[in-house]
Formats: sequence, structure tokens, C-alpha cells
Amino acid sequence: MVLRLLLLALLCGGVSAGSHSLRYFYTAVTPGSGVPEFITVRYVDEEQISYYDSVLRQTVPRQQWMAETQGPDYWEWETRISQGDEQWAQAKIQTLMNRTNQTSDPPEVSFTASEDGRHLSCVATGFYPQSIDMTILRDGRILEETHSHGILPNHDNTYQLTRTVRVEPTDTIKFSCRVEHRSLSEPLVLFLDPVSGTHSLRYFYTAVTPGSGVPEFITVRYVDELLISYYDSVLRRTVPRQQWMAETQGPDYWERETRISQGYEQWAQAEIQTLMNRTNQTRGIHFLQRMSGCELRDDGTSTGFLQYGWDGSDFITFDKDRMVWVTPVPWGVITKDKWDRDTAMNQGWKGYLEQTCIKWLTKYVKAGGSHLKPNPPEVSFTASEDGRHLSCVATGFYPQSIDMTILRDGRILEETHSHGILPNQDNTYQLTRTVRVEPTDTTMFSCRVEHRSLSEPLVLFLDPVSGTHSLRYFYTAVTPGSGVPEFITVRYVDELLISYYDSVLRRTVPRQQWMAETQGPDYWERETRFSQGYEQWAQAEIQTLMNRTNQTSGIHFLQRMSGCELRDDGTSTGFLQYGWDGSDFITFDKDRMVWVTPVPWGVITKDKWDRDTAMNQGWKGYLEQTCIEWLTKYVKAGGSHLKPNPPEVSFTASEDGRHLSCVATGFYPQSIDMTILRDGRILEETHSHGILPNQDNTYQLTRTVRVEPTDTTMFSCRVEHRSLFLVLFLASDKGESFSNSSAMA
Repeated sequence: MVLRLLLLALLCGGVSAGSHSLRYFYTAVTPGSGVPEFITVRYVDEEQISYYDSVLRQTVPRQQWMAETQGPDYWEWETRISQGDEQWAQAKIQTLMNRTNQTSDPPEVSFTASEDGRHLSCVATGFYPQSIDMTILRDGRILEETHSHGILPNHDNTYQLTRTVRVEPTDTIKFSCRVEHRSLSEPLVLFLDPVSGTHSLRYFYTAVTPGSGVPEFITVRYVDELLISYYDSVLRRTVPRQQWMAETQGPDYWERETRISQGYEQWAQAEIQTLMNRTNQTRGIHFLQRMSGCELRDDGTSTGFLQYGWDGSDFITFDKDRMVWVTPVPWGVITKDKWDRDTAMNQGWKGYLEQTCIKWLTKYVKAGGSHLKPNPPEVSFTASEDGRHLSCVATGFYPQSIDMTILRDGRILEETHSHGILPNQDNTYQLTRTVRVEPTDTTMFSCRVEHRSLSEPLVLFLDPVSGTHSLRYFYTAVTPGSGVPEFITVRYVDELLISYYDSVLRRTVPRQQWMAETQGPDYWERETRFSQGYEQWAQAEIQTLMNRTNQTSGIHFLQRMSGCELRDDGTSTGFLQYGWDGSDFITFDKDRMVWVTPVPWGVITKDKWDRDTAMNQGWKGYLEQTCIEWLTKYVKAGGSHLKPNPPEVSFTASEDGRHLSCVATGFYPQSIDMTILRDGRILEETHSHGILPNQDNTYQLTRTVRVEPTDTTMFSCRVEHRSLFLVLFLASDKGESFSNSSAMA
């Protein structure tokens, strides 16, 4: 919101033994500036003699001789005058805003669907003044049954409004949101198109002569790259291959699709015999294939396709624009001539490809919702432990098409290695590209990834601070009598405690040997002074908060967590929040430069700190720059101590064969995933005491399952950890013990 300022200067002069002046300065500003909305100051010559503002609400002297020579009635009278001027000035600001057409801020509007496609939400925010009109329409008709919490205020004196409507995921009608506001020259209309982006519907029919060992007829159907249904001559029915297809299509749909596939199965088996005769093939395995479908593009245009293949080669294709069939093989001319004469069939195919197919595609895309939306890749770029290999890994992306290059000083490296794009279990894909380098090579390497889901190419750099790292400070102050030090400061880099201070020790000390070796006496003295200063502030703040929460006795805690995180992709974030007695008290929003509190008694602190713009600017600078600089220093100092350490894993059976235990130890960082499987299926009923610390800053985890000694099925233990390039599997037949060292020998 733009701030408007009204400044009045009144000047009068008089002469008594020289030239003198009396000047009044009145300043009024629209709300949301972070400064008082009205200020009056008065000068005699160049000396300020009085002051008034809309927060203080009284006129006060600024010269001692003014305080001594003017009595209480004078200051009360000046206060009333300034309060009257304040009211006039705020009204005048509004008048001038009207005259200069500076009275409104336009809304930012978005119109989106929920992931399950059952709710549409229109959101307008940042508008001023408050009055706004928002409607959601279905095919141009206003929907009355919308839900809203009404117009709500933002922190910057603007407003927001959200209106939501429930819809059926299968509804293919076009929805729109219409917003009217004083700041808009004409209504703003946003459309929600159920078929945004380019989508395709493809059918594949395959018929094969008997004796091949596979079903003699198969039908599969794809929307984009997702298999949505399946039929074969053994199963004899069409079944869904996506959960959302099972949920959105009823029994009549699946029965109809089954009848269609069964009918085409009979035709295809007869056609196989015809084509074998025409190609002089009386025996052997032969295939007849048909691919048909359509594509709806971003720009609203569409296309359709229908073609047949024989034994893996093109047989005949339908040209829907010219309404003729095209064949590249001489023995296909008989079929071409026959089908060219069947104008009714061809007209039916043209209508299907241009209309019916597009309608079904639209329905499927609407039903699939978020499952068909492009999903951005998660990308990492890391070096092997020996520094001889760099690997760029992209996973979780959809659709399949992606472009990945590794660059050295900005030049593409051609000699990379990859196993290609591989499918994940959740219908997304993964790609890994690796290059061999010299460990002593100090040039800059980067990985560039382009994908339909990304608005611009994603570029990751490999630098000395590889991986994601964090720096966190925890301050805890407690009322006397708890039996613990009244103030404690601890600091972590990633999961390692690197320093400690408390009110009994009265100094900051290192908790990692590499911190003691890399930081000199000046560093520890400075950190001690910081903690001692914050200790004094925190103890005073505890008393203040006890008063505000009407607590005169008992044990109470004030906590602060601050710090920053530097991610793999080079982006960073910062955080600063306070807690009181274990609950959230107040949090700094560094992007909007305001404090946020969930408790009513925190509003006093919020208002006070919101006005301290210098403090907030300092915190923002610290969280976005200074903290990151210190984190980078600590990570370089920590070196290999902060690198991921792979687990040593063993999978053993007890002597009586009734228990299998998977043990992982020596891993860092703490996060790890371990599952025990029986014939490839995860066993949920395992027992564990959780992740426990070792003495060397690594961790251990044991997971045990009870089994029957006579059970002859295959058991395995699956371990995933940040330090492992691949998922680690260990198998056990309950007669032997296995470890990752023996398994990889």
C-alpha cells in the first residue's frame, strides 16, 4: 500500500533584539507506515521546544526552560490543539487522496482447484478500500452456494477475501471468478480450465497368433503417460489401473469398455488370419497392432490419429483430413481400397477423432486432476567421497521428458554416463547423470535441468559447502528455583552441538574439538559477552511476561530459537521465534518485516517490536546474510565431521530362529529409513527403541521382528540414508548373518 504524507509548515516572525522565528511542523501519514500517523513539532529559531505524536497523545517540552516557564495548563491546552489538528489532518488526507485518485489499491487475484478437484477457491488480497464484490460462476451462471469467512484485514492495512465452492471432480464445465473493486477500471475475470496444458488420450490394441505365451489380445489406454485401464483375453474384462479412475467411473462404464474390447478382440483375431494369407505366412508368431487417440494442445487446437501395424511395421494409416487410408506396403492396397469405399465408417472415425475422443480426454483430465499436472523434479548435485565422480540426480518429475546437462566452467560435458530415465513407483520418473573428474580440479561444476514443470531452467552448483546445512541457536531462560541453570545457550551446526553457555559456567565453551581448534580466544570471549547480555535481557523479559499473563509464581520458561539454513540448490532461509512455557509466543516474518503472535497477550510485544524498524531491519540482515556467512565458515571448519557417514548394516537371526534383527550403526546425519520385508512386502509389526546416539556423534538403529522358525519365505532389510548412493538391501534366510561389508565383497 502506498503511503501518503501531508506536511504543513507554519512560520511567523518577530523582532526583539534581533531576528527570531517561531515555526510549527505538522506531519500526517496514512496508516501502515510504521511511524506515528500524526506528529507536531515546534521550533523557536533553531531549537525544538515541544513535541506531540499520535502514539504519545500529549504535547511535551523539548527544552528545560520551556518545562520551567510553562505550567500544566499550557501543556494541556497545547495537547488539545494538537489532538484537534490530528483529526483535521487525517480527514484532509482522505480528501486529497480522493482529489488525486490515490484512494485504492487493486487486489491480487488467484483462482485454483484443490488437489482432489472437489473445491475451487478464488482469493483476492492486498486491496483497499474494504468494499469488494466477488462471484464464482459455472458456465457464466453465478453460484450462490459459495462459502467465505468474509473480508479479513492484512497486516499492511489492506484486505483479503476468499470464496470457495464445492464441485464434482467429474464436472467438465468451465468455471470462472469475477472480481469488482473500486481500483479496477473494469471487472477482473479469471477462468479455471479443466484441461490446462497439453494432454493426450491413446489406445493400444495388440492381437497375436496363438502359442506366443502371452494373452492373444490386449488393450491398454493411456492419458498422457499414465496407464488408466487394461483388458486382455485371459482376464476378459476391462479394469482400472489408476485409483482415480476406479473412484470416478461407475460399473456401467467398465461394463461398456469390456464389451468394446471383447468385440474388437473377435475382429482382430479374424483380421490376423486375413493378413497372414495376404502376406503368404501360414505359421509362426504374428502381431496386429492398432494405435488410436487424440491430443488437446495448450492453444486449444487438437489432433487425432489412427494407424495399424503388422509384425512391428507400418500397415495402414487413416488420413482424417482427406478421409482416405494410406499404406506403405503393396499387400495393404486391398485393405486401403476396401476401407476407402466405406465412407460411413470413415465419417464415424473422423467424428470420433475430432470430437468424441476430445470429450473423453477432457473428462479423464478433469477426473485425474492433480495426478496429471506436471510435477517438478527434486534435484541434487553431489560429489562421491573420493571426489572422483559428480552425480546429478533428478527424481519425482512428471511427465517423462526432461533435459539434464553437467557443465564445467559453463561448458557442457559430453562424456557423462546415465542409465536413462527410469520410472518411480508413484508414476513419476528419475534420471541420474554422472561424470568422472579429478579430485584436484578446482573449477566450478554445475548441473542444469529443464522440465515442463519449471518456469525456468534449474541450475545447481557444486561448491565447498555441498549439501543442506543449518545453524541453530537455542536460548532458554527459567525462573529461579527450578534446579537447573537460569539461562542456557546452545548452538548447533546441522545435528552437532558446537558450543554451550550457562548462567553457572558464565562463559561459552566449545563442544566439538574442531571448533576449539579453529576458533581463537577472541571468538570465545565475544560469544561469552553476547550470551551474558542476552541473559540479562531474558531474565527481565520473564518478569514482564509473567505480569502480562497474570502469573506471579511458579516455574516459567522463555525460549528463543534463531538461525538459518543453506540448501543444496543455493537458496537459504532464516527463522526467529520465541516460546513461553512450551507454547508459541511470537515469530518474526522477515519477508514482511512484522512480528506474528498467536496469543492475545502477545499483541503488546508485537506492536512494540513492529514499530522498531531498525531492529527488524537488523534481524532481516542477520538472518539473510550474517547467519549464512557464519554457517558457511562453520561448515568449512567442520569439514569431514559434517559429511554424511554411511551406516554399517547387519541382518541376523536369533539362535532359536524366532527373531530377525536389522542393525544400522555409525551413520550421520540422524535421519534414516529402515524397513524389514517378507517376500518383498513391508512388515509393519516390527519393534524398535528408536534412533540412539553413539559416542562419536553418529547414530544407531535396531529394528526387530518376530517370525516363525519354520517360515521359509525370504526376509530382507531395506535401508535408505543420505550417505547411500543407492538403497541398501540385505537378505537373510535365517540360517546366516549378513552385513553390508560382506554383501558388497
